[in-house]
Amino acid sequence: MRKLKLITPPNWASTYENEYENLTNEEIEIIKSEHEVLIRKLNNCIEEYVSEFPDIDNTNAEDQYENYPNFFEMSGEYYITQETYNKDSGNIMCSYCIELQNRPDAPTSSKGDNRDYHGLEVLLIIEENNTITIDGVVSSWGS
Repeated sequence: MRKLKLITPPNWASTYENEYENLTNEEIEIIKSEHEVLIRKLNNCIEEYVSEFPDIDNTNAEDQYENYPNFFEMSGEYYITQETYNKDSGNIMCSYCIELQNRPDAPTSSKGDNRDYHGLEVLLIIEENNTITIDGVVSSWGS
């Protein structure tokens, strides 16, 4: 499995958002106490998802975007742009929007400061018994 690293949002990153919707103070405390576990599970989910990306040297390709998203383009880093927590049928839904980063020397790099490459939304669930499960990647987009 390909390893990824969570980084601090870079200078070009849009503002970071952390939202708690329709939750009690006790539920917010559960989220805070389990945050480290949530981030580990988030990382595992993203690593599993990107392990299915092709890893093709597209440096001399006629169409460098043909195999997008391409792990060859990626730096192996990502940052969180938004965390949203809300209640649904007794469970706490944990939504994370992240931006995977490309290598500065990647063939499709914009050559500027902004290295956002591919965005994902990942959903985790804290069940009523406080078990944390991974629902998975629920959407993705080109950055």
